Amino acid sequence: MDTSPISRRLRAAAMAGTLLVAVSAQSQTAPAAPASAPAAAKPADPANPGEPAVELSPFEVRAENDVGYQAANTTSGSRLNSRLRDTPASVTAFTPEFLSDIAATNLEEMLGHATNIEIEVEDSNAGFNNPPGRSALANDYQFRMRGSPAGASRDFVESSVPVDLYNVERAEVASGPNSILFGLGQAGGLVSLTGKKASLNRDRTTLKSMGGSWHYERYEGDYNKVLVPRKLAVRLLGVYQNNEGWRYWDFNDQLRYTGAVAYQPFKNTMVHVSGERGRTDNNLTMGWNATDMITAWLAAGKPLSDATSAPGTTRLSNSNNRFTFNEQDGVVYNLRGELQSAGLPTTPTLLPPAMSPYDFDLTGPGGVRHQTFDTFQTQVEQRLPKRLTLELAYFYNRTDVEANGLNIVGNSGLELRGDANLTLPRPDGATGTVPNPHPREFFLETTWFKDHIVTSNEIFRLSAAWETGNAQRWFGRHRIAGLLENSRQDRLRRWRNEILVDENNVPITNTGNAEGAQNQLTRRHYFAEGDFPNYYAGNSSIAVPEFVWSGRRIHATYASRARANTHTFKDINTVMFASQSFWFNERLVTTLGARLDDIDFTNDLEGRVLDPNDPRVTSKRFALSEWDFSGATAKNYYRPKTFSAGAVLHATRRISLFYNLSRNNGQPRFEQTVLPYGDVPEPTEGRGRDYGVMVDLLGEDRLFVRTTWFETQQLHDAPINPGANALGVDNLQAMLTALQGAGKITQAEYDSYPATWNSATIDIFTKGIEVEAVANPTKNLTLRASYSHSTRRREHFFTEVFQFFDAHVPEWRTRLAGTSQLAAFETAAKDLYDELEFQMNRQNSPFGSRPDKMNGTFRYKFDAQSRLRGAFVGGSIRYNGKNFISWDRGTGHIYWGNASVFGDAFAGYRFRVPRSKINATVQLNVKNISNSYLASIGRYNDDYTGVRRIYLNEPRSYRFTTTLDF
Repeated sequence: MDTSPISRRLRAAAMAGTLLVAVSAQSQTAPAAPASAPAAAKPADPANPGEPAVELSPFEVRAENDVGYQAANTTSGSRLNSRLRDTPASVTAFTPEFLSDIAATNLEEMLGHATNIEIEVEDSNAGFNNPPGRSALANDYQFRMRGSPAGASRDFVESSVPVDLYNVERAEVASGPNSILFGLGQAGGLVSLTGKKASLNRDRTTLKSMGGSWHYERYEGDYNKVLVPRKLAVRLLGVYQNNEGWRYWDFNDQLRYTGAVAYQPFKNTMVHVSGERGRTDNNLTMGWNATDMITAWLAAGKPLSDATSAPGTTRLSNSNNRFTFNEQDGVVYNLRGELQSAGLPTTPTLLPPAMSPYDFDLTGPGGVRHQTFDTFQTQVEQRLPKRLTLELAYFYNRTDVEANGLNIVGNSGLELRGDANLTLPRPDGATGTVPNPHPREFFLETTWFKDHIVTSNEIFRLSAAWETGNAQRWFGRHRIAGLLENSRQDRLRRWRNEILVDENNVPITNTGNAEGAQNQLTRRHYFAEGDFPNYYAGNSSIAVPEFVWSGRRIHATYASRARANTHTFKDINTVMFASQSFWFNERLVTTLGARLDDIDFTNDLEGRVLDPNDPRVTSKRFALSEWDFSGATAKNYYRPKTFSAGAVLHATRRISLFYNLSRNNGQPRFEQTVLPYGDVPEPTEGRGRDYGVMVDLLGEDRLFVRTTWFETQQLHDAPINPGANALGVDNLQAMLTALQGAGKITQAEYDSYPATWNSATIDIFTKGIEVEAVANPTKNLTLRASYSHSTRRREHFFTEVFQFFDAHVPEWRTRLAGTSQLAAFETAAKDLYDELEFQMNRQNSPFGSRPDKMNGTFRYKFDAQSRLRGAFVGGSIRYNGKNFISWDRGTGHIYWGNASVFGDAFAGYRFRVPRSKINATVQLNVKNISNSYLASIGRYNDDYTGVRRIYLNEPRSYRFTTTLDF
């Protein structure tokens, strides 16, 4: 049986078509939805007044009812097209007009104007090393909402396709754990995107070109063609983008195209089919400059030496091999025991920008991410009698991401050093030295990796919407939605370090640990002092020549990190119910939603490839002792429940009160493992409570203000990865070794305990207030503004770690009583609890949190009678309050960073191209007009004498847009 994605898509389309024919034949006499149904139909096309109105789906919202920046309806609250003012959940919609004014093309540019949003660069943890930014994980903008992780979905479907707004019809931000429609969702919230569809209404073409700072160029096309009036239409969309960034070596290129078809074979039947294909190429990023490992050597006069020490230097380990590829010369040296320069600070500290400027990305030309993707979806909607609507949908998406990434040195980052060696060891491993070809030269160096992730999602969904009742009667009016869904995900990740092996693919040093440090290759890049474009840590695209070392022919390859490969199958069966009820002549609106997901996770287990005759080794696909999937699997079953209930009381025509409760579950972190079994952690749990007031100050939504008080909890999350032995892995091994040495456990018992884990759970609690205002006070002026204040705290650290050891340590201690191994056991136990206490103190802070945030945007359009008719002007203010840096427990002092205020402006002119039917718009956007706040402190070093991490912000930039509509 053919189970390829293409054949599955064809079968899904055939199934949808069969259902369409069978059902539509029975339902063509169904009455149209009554006029009381919200947004039941779109008005007839003014250009064709004789044409009948096209009825809109109850499952979608169109932009026709939006006015300026004021959106009218949403589907994020209940899956049904509902008025925003009837929705108790916190939902913000971005209208196409607003997105056009701010010239937003992606998530980051859009969410810079959203309420209570923060960028996520791992600054919410103690690490702040942004590993996703240097791997295949960060294929899109990472962000927090209300202090907790948040995500994005398209058409309420899980996808790894990066977001671009060229084919997005509508964007909504739902804050808090309201994921009735999405299933596994983050506690912070969800950005819901709706894709553009073909329209049966009229032909339309839009062409757009954008140019701007740093060689930015972007071209968009949107062509809708009605082939058969009111029956068949096609739509083609595309985007090409080629641009560099404000930092040297930054770039972000993409080519994407979408095709869509709309077909209405019968009055009450609508079919939508669409698909997208594309690729993106961009740089990896490390959002700070180089760490100081050179100033002590410079202060000492840049000494050179062949001795074991020199002023201003330290020495590489004399007991471990350290193979380093000198890219300029194409030679690999074993720098075991050689000298390297040192810095004056005693803890990792960034250099001043005069020595390592911020506008040069240290990942260089080799740190790149390539991604290809394709999507396909079919939706068949059928209107039936009794105000019942069914929608059968099929979705498929696939992404293939590969990153050539670089590792950083713990909390240090990339270290700027100078070469203090007069000579170097012979490259062939023989006794003796050779002259150092780069004495006193500056360099950056690190090890590199390849990270490859392939993810596919396939979803079958049946939705139903039904309306009944009368809001003026005691039993009320009710709008009910239901959903049955099956979703499947196949996710494969291979994460491999660059190592050296011989002609038999045997690692160069440690044959039993392929990915180990002594087998890894460090790439070193030399440059002249002040030659900042060359300040980068090697280039993984430069091939390492084969060489002879100690009589063996050596070449470079990539070997999997320890237990870092993941192959996960996820199968989810879902039942969802949602309702919106109107009572007392629609003065009271209640919502209720419940979702049950039956989730099967199957994880492929790993083992080392230890047989030198294994075909994987002899074929050179794997190195000896590399990790690979063993053929065994581990299955996990979860049954998370999602719940939401709320109400809106329209106390007066202009004042409404609302209250909403919600619970959800989030996606497990597949890259993490936790106790008690060393498995992937269970799905996180989110809990939320919102309440507040909505006020229509001027009437007719001319000035609409929503104030929300909220409480959000994210429970049982495993966000940290502090290092191999920070959570007791080595201590457990020491305890088990003591027990085995005393004859108290067998080898089988020893092996039954988890060999490793890399994370632990923490609960996150956030509460605060959000105020949003949208206004159209005059026909010429539209504006939106928001303010938020929130506090975040962490509690219940490492619960499963303490439960595991608290249950076993007393018992093991009793077993070892009176044995010589007891002392070693007690040492391991003390070290364990000391380290856990240290890690708890280290993580017990609201890192990265900015309690106060505010933004506002306005646009003024000149009257048609004015000399400036057709012109418009506007601007934005984006304020981010001080960020929490750290808490010095020695002094009790809390350190805060700097607040930032960014001002943006835009101006444009709309006109009709002479002697044509083409409407044209030209627009200029300027971001960060004052060119301020380019860098701010993110984290101090350990002794508060310098800076360890910073936040970088884009300097002043210009973007010029030309749009043609016809």
